[in-house]
Formats: sequence, C-alpha cells, structure tokens
Amino acid sequence: MNSEKAKSNFYKLKKYGLHQSAHNLLYERAEYSQLDLNRKKLNQELTETTEFEQPWLIDNEK
Repeated sequence: MNSEKAKSNFYKLKKYGLHQSAHNLLYERAEYSQLDLNRKKLNQELTETTEFEQPWLIDNEK
C-alpha cells in the first residue's frame, strides 16, 4: 500500500457516496495509519449526514 493508492481508494469511496467508509479509511484502518496522507484536508472534503440510514449490509451471522 502506498499514499497514491490510498488516495485513490479514498476518492473512489467518496465518489460512490460512502463518506463514512472514506472517513474510516483515513482514521481507523491499520494498513493506512503509517501512510503520508493529509487526513484533515481529505476529511474536510466529506459530507456529514444528520439522518440515519440503514446499512447496505447487515451481518446476521452472529
């Protein structure tokens, strides 16, 4: 993994409207934690939602 691939993944998630997943990529994924990313700047490009939406995938295997 490198910074360019990470940014590509971020923008792909953003393009599909998966802003929470893009945020998680920046701040919660261990494999991205050591990369040189301007996390604050990238995070400001995301839109926060005030409405709860149903997840697109529900894990019912637990």
